[in-house]
Amino acid sequence: MRGDDDFVTEPLRLTLLGLPPAPGAFAAALDAFQAELDRVFFAAGTTRDAVLTTDWATSLDPSLFPAAIAQTVLDDPTHDRDLRDLLDGRSSLIGLLGGTSVDVALLDRIAAAGGLDSLFQAVAGNPSLAGTSEAVGAPVHATSISSAAELDEAMTRAWAAAREIDPTTATGELLQAYGLTLGALGLVTGPGGAVVTAGLGSALWAYQTYLEGQANLLPRHFVEGSLNFDLDVSVFEEDRPGPATWSDVVVSARSEGWTMDKVVADFLLNLAGNADAYTAWVKRLEDLPSTFIKDATGWLFTTQLGTLPVAESGYVEIPPEVWTDIDVTGAPWSEGRLASGDAVEITSATTLEPIRAGEALLTVETDLSRFGHATPAFQRREVAVLPIEIDIQAGETTVDPGAVVELQITVTNALDTGLEWILSAGATWAEDPGEIGEGVWSAAVRTPASSEQFPVQVTAISTATGGARDTPGAPARSATVRISAVSVIVDPPTAILSEGENRQFQAIVLGADDTAVTWSAFDPEGMPAAIGAGGLFTAPSLTGSYLVVATSVEDPTAEGYANVTVAGRCYWTMEVQGPYGGRWSGPIVTHVYAGEVFEQSAYTMTFVQSEDSDLLGVVQALGPAAGEGPGSWTATMSFSPGVGTTWTAGDTQDPPSSVSFNVTSNDGEVVEGSVTGVAFIPIGGGETHSAGYALSFRSLNGLGEGTCSQ
Repeated sequence: MRGDDDFVTEPLRLTLLGLPPAPGAFAAALDAFQAELDRVFFAAGTTRDAVLTTDWATSLDPSLFPAAIAQTVLDDPTHDRDLRDLLDGRSSLIGLLGGTSVDVALLDRIAAAGGLDSLFQAVAGNPSLAGTSEAVGAPVHATSISSAAELDEAMTRAWAAAREIDPTTATGELLQAYGLTLGALGLVTGPGGAVVTAGLGSALWAYQTYLEGQANLLPRHFVEGSLNFDLDVSVFEEDRPGPATWSDVVVSARSEGWTMDKVVADFLLNLAGNADAYTAWVKRLEDLPSTFIKDATGWLFTTQLGTLPVAESGYVEIPPEVWTDIDVTGAPWSEGRLASGDAVEITSATTLEPIRAGEALLTVETDLSRFGHATPAFQRREVAVLPIEIDIQAGETTVDPGAVVELQITVTNALDTGLEWILSAGATWAEDPGEIGEGVWSAAVRTPASSEQFPVQVTAISTATGGARDTPGAPARSATVRISAVSVIVDPPTAILSEGENRQFQAIVLGADDTAVTWSAFDPEGMPAAIGAGGLFTAPSLTGSYLVVATSVEDPTAEGYANVTVAGRCYWTMEVQGPYGGRWSGPIVTHVYAGEVFEQSAYTMTFVQSEDSDLLGVVQALGPAAGEGPGSWTATMSFSPGVGTTWTAGDTQDPPSSVSFNVTSNDGEVVEGSVTGVAFIPIGGGETHSAGYALSFRSLNGLGEGTCSQ
């Protein structure tokens, strides 16, 4: 019904039914529980009688504490206060309770309804508690963890404790069963009932709380990413022998932290302070509560809970703690494995050997069988074995018969830079190979007097051994240079084209009876580009630098080249030879014809990479005038690579050097051509380096109406 201000539900009727009779249910449950306890003792290599007659404080296996407590509560001939005594009416507790007898029928009903019998029978099929209580023993103080062994012990205790209190595990289920048995004492009516429950129930509860403390306050997990180690060699030359050794493997671990209700914390403190009061209740526990309970609760509070404030919510919170830089180097604490790659092989717990060129991924991790059940901590490092490389540079690769060719050879990725040599028939050494130092060799070869013995081939082979070179099947490391008597010249050597524009290239073959060539071209990405069989090249839509190649049919090792720039209206590209050189290009080139500004006498051309670029080049030539050409003129040139250094070239240098300004077309607005010569490059210390260069360009009249961007 609904009123103006109230909502009233429909009437509900509850019928409370009594528990059905279950004669003998409690006794059957105790029998099942006794059977399981006997299995626990048998698995631990002992018996019920041995456990009850031994000194628990000094001789009992700590892993049997829970089972021993349960046994003395269930059935212990040394006193008359166990469950069997209560059930049979022989317990002296009955007198303490004012002569009140035990309501066995009620115990039977509750035992059957609570499923004690089926619970104990189910537990009977699970692994016993013996040998699993690794957490039990002398309390571990967290601040004392400084070695791998101490960390392993602490983490093993933490994980064992967590398993014992986990209700989904066999040991956790057993603890629950013990708790139910002790709780059954609460069914005894009378003023002493509370004392009985508090005495025996508190002992087991303190033990479970002790386990919970170890599970949460000791380190149980590794800090993610905390494992670190040193590796003395991570990159091997191919002939460097091993081993490489890893050391100083350190890791950090953390606890879970714990939040406890203040009421529970206060009771634990009270329990620890009054443990002696329980010793008179059951003679069997005379020593156990005073040592075990005090140790368990004392550790929790004197080292943790007793130093922390209580939050307004009424909870005592212990934050997670971290133990850092614990050394876990080597077996049995850590191990190495190769996650990928076969360049090296692991030879011991802390070493590896190179076996072939390539890469591998070394993983060092904590041993899976240690440190409880924590997920292993790990770190990965790349290890490389670099193949020996040999590079041969020839001063010339196309020469006349009988010419002398200078060679420079560089050996890298080798401790032993020795070489052996193979020369083609007819060739001789004009200068024997010799090592200058640090893997650099020099030599000179005299080519045969007859072109019929060309091409000449010079091969250098590494003689290095050791390391991965000693592995059976290791590949030979060598390099070869070919020297030909046939040369191919491509005309024109450079060209700048717009999209769709054609350029016909010619090939001149020298030193061969057959002057035929095959043509090929490559785009800016090095992929094949289209070119006609006769050398006609049509500029595609993709801008950039293209390479046109003419290959001799008679001697395919002889090739000639032309550089083609596919660009917009303006474009320049320059290549400087030698170690201080490089290749540059840009889309902005403008010029002013001679006599157009203040009667200047020189043609002036400026080229830059972009509108805001520091890269700047200037060419000044005696010509051409507007519309004049084709032709060549003497010029000077300067070029700045953008690092505060200017390269210069021209007749003003000492020694003098000519700069040739070559114009292939000039319509009064657009000029195409090239600039060639020798640049003088400052290299520091007042010294300069000379290097040849070639500049190709398409330039727009800066005083005209158009712009390069059109």
